[in-house]
Amino acid sequence: MSVEALEDRALDFALAAAVSGYPAATFHQRLATVLEVKPADWAAPLLHASASTAGLAQLQASFLAAFEVGAGRVPLHETEYGRSAGMSKGNDLADLAGFYKAYALELNADEGDHELYDHLSVELEFYTSLLARQALLTQQGDAEGLEVVEATRKSFLRDHLGRLALALQAHARLDPESAWAPALRATLDLVAAECASLGVAPAPLDLSLAPEAPEVSCAVNLNPPGGRAER
Repeated sequence: MSVEALEDRALDFALAAAVSGYPAATFHQRLATVLEVKPADWAAPLLHASASTAGLAQLQASFLAAFEVGAGRVPLHETEYGRSAGMSKGNDLADLAGFYKAYALELNADEGDHELYDHLSVELEFYTSLLARQALLTQQGDAEGLEVVEATRKSFLRDHLGRLALALQAHARLDPESAWAPALRATLDLVAAECASLGVAPAPLDLSLAPEAPEVSCAVNLNPPGGRAER
């Protein structure tokens, strides 16, 4: 791929990463920054809704209801799906940490709303960085580096991001009227197209969903004053 094509694809994944994480206080600005250079009609409602305090609060509540709370949730964490549920979670997280560490990337401990290694938004952000790195190496004419990064893209899609996307394709049953439905659909289509372009066929995860923790009798506040609800 050309430098321009790689940079354009990186923007696609950056947008997908931005709309796949919890809409924290910085959500609107982050989304606006990407949309300024990579417009997408499906993301416009999220941008408009997050422009006000009340709108952002509604997005936060709907995100938690769709992806994190209740029996009908669609978890965005890879280790929520299959692989004998929690039995292999540690190995999967360690493998993801190995990918990130190899490229000198780690979660910012100063940001209270960051996700775990296996969250869709984190995996998408990592893949964005691989595309950006490959664009730079292409510009520099570094053939050896290009070979390494492209191999990493393929293995990461095969072992993690592509498998998570397949699981979400099978489980995602969001209300079509949900503000998050178009974003998730666009994101999963993007990952599927990337797998196809690289000839990667991820083995599907066992689609048994890890059980949610037992419900308690008290009501769950989907939008607590301090930010997101406790998991």
